[in-house]
Amino acid sequence: MHNLTEIQAEIARRDLARFIKEAWQVVEPSTPYQHNWHIDMISEYLLAITMGELRNVIFNIAPRHMKSRQISTFWPVWEWIDDPAMRYLFSSYAVDLARDHSRERRVIIESDYYQERWGDNYSLTTDQNQVTYFANDRGGRMQARGTSGIGTGKGGNRIIIDDPHNTKQAESQKQRETAITDFHQNLITRLDNPKTGAIILVMQRLHAGDLTGDILKNIGGFELVKIPSISQKKTIVMFPRSKKMVERDKGDLLWESRMGQRELDIAKNALGTYGFNAQHLQEPVPEGGNRIKGSWFPRYRVIPANPIRVIQSWDTGNKPKDTSAPTVGMTFIDDGEKWLLVDVFRRQMGYPELKRIVRLLAEKWSPQGVLIEDKASGISLIQDLRADGGISIIPIEPESDKITRMETQSPHIEAGRVALPEDAPWLGDFETEIFRFPEPETWDQIDTLSQFLKYAEGKKRAIIMQELDGI
Repeated sequence: MHNLTEIQAEIARRDLARFIKEAWQVVEPSTPYQHNWHIDMISEYLLAITMGELRNVIFNIAPRHMKSRQISTFWPVWEWIDDPAMRYLFSSYAVDLARDHSRERRVIIESDYYQERWGDNYSLTTDQNQVTYFANDRGGRMQARGTSGIGTGKGGNRIIIDDPHNTKQAESQKQRETAITDFHQNLITRLDNPKTGAIILVMQRLHAGDLTGDILKNIGGFELVKIPSISQKKTIVMFPRSKKMVERDKGDLLWESRMGQRELDIAKNALGTYGFNAQHLQEPVPEGGNRIKGSWFPRYRVIPANPIRVIQSWDTGNKPKDTSAPTVGMTFIDDGEKWLLVDVFRRQMGYPELKRIVRLLAEKWSPQGVLIEDKASGISLIQDLRADGGISIIPIEPESDKITRMETQSPHIEAGRVALPEDAPWLGDFETEIFRFPEPETWDQIDTLSQFLKYAEGKKRAIIMQELDGI
């Protein structure tokens, strides 16, 4: 090899993202390679597994974002450069899909690109050289199977589960249970060494009860890497090893050169809101809602000009100086028949900004009462706002646990007492959290809503009882 080739080979040996860029032309000779920051980030997670720093990881990424190629095709053959004794068990929902990934791995290994640089490291054996199963002369092997395939007794140092569900059948509980049962009864037991082996699940979300949901709920111990195609809020993504940070603004597209707004709009029209939220935002919600149904909420178009009452409800961060837990403020208008949720403020912020924002929104909406949970940072907020004057502060003492609080108030929602706008910038985030109850990823909006209903509907019942007492 020439010196330049040796240097390039050494760089690619150390850098998975560089290897992917160079080996891309082997599997896609007619398609130009397009790089993006998420490929670098995923490469760092995979390198952390290679180095023994991480073991079990779930990657939730939208389709057409190169997740299978990177994790199931490029990474294993890259690991074999330095560790050809590594053993892999690959599983996909269909044997054909598993076979395609296996074929690509072999194409790379047998390519001139790979052989010229690392061909001396190992050789494929002729006695174990099939499409879905091949081995090398250093003890390594790569075996691919379908989800419904029976256990073979063989395992591996790496178990890679790539698309365990058929996207067309994910709504079928039976189909989901097939993949989940296969994971519990077969795959999870196939690690050669459970203390050092790694299980990697790569998929787009399809349902709240899919394999990702089952693992997070019933097993735990997995690092979750969730990368939405469109950022739903301002976030900072941190790489696991270099600690490099990527700032994503709300509405930021993950890979605009490959999946731009037009392509995402087409996908949303084809999948529907529910399917799009699951596959592209990685936020699956049972269609129509989980324990709280979307049909329970009437919709309004216009905010009343002269509301009967305005009430605001605030759920603040855990500590006065806490900037990690989001603060939520909701504004409700009484139209005489129901409560209209007209505004939702949600942001991570420290105490000085919290106090300022509460005052600003009180000035904007002129509420007759501002509910604040009487604990943590809410205690200081109540004291300071009362000292300043000008706002009717109503401390709320939380009772019981989060689930019980919401379940107690859900009959008011089912009765149509809370109306939502037909459209609002905050509506998607609100519906995602509420409709996933009692298994949401965040609770701040649920807590704010249940706090409001406890006060407002309790107040209404108290008035009715007073009137009955007077009869």
